[in-house]
Amino acid sequence: MSARRCAGFRSNAIESVQALEARATEVPPEALEAAFSSSYGIYGGSMVHRAELRFSPRAARWVAREEWHPNQIGTFDSEGHYRLTLPYADPTELVMDILRHGHHVEVLAPEALRVQVRDEIARMARHYST
Repeated sequence: MSARRCAGFRSNAIESVQALEARATEVPPEALEAAFSSSYGIYGGSMVHRAELRFSPRAARWVAREEWHPNQIGTFDSEGHYRLTLPYADPTELVMDILRHGHHVEVLAPEALRVQVRDEIARMARHYST
């Protein structure tokens, strides 16, 4: 599995441990890669969508050096914006990573992802309204 995926595992989220009589099932690394590499983040799945993101020229210089997914496509436009296209199945982790870039990123597609990010921003804004 890629370093990006492994970095997402949080052992401090484990609340309890229990020894079982049954042996663990050995899963070949190739099977794990096939199950999780088709989409973004720690969420696997076969129903894959393609996110299209546009980053400001200011953020572009850093984002262009990142690997969000092995099958991503990144290009610069004539104004210096960086357009990133990548597959995802479950939007949970992707939305969090989009939000960390604040106003320096815009979701261009799909519309459902754009709406999810917009709605989360509206919920966030309510925390700061007077």
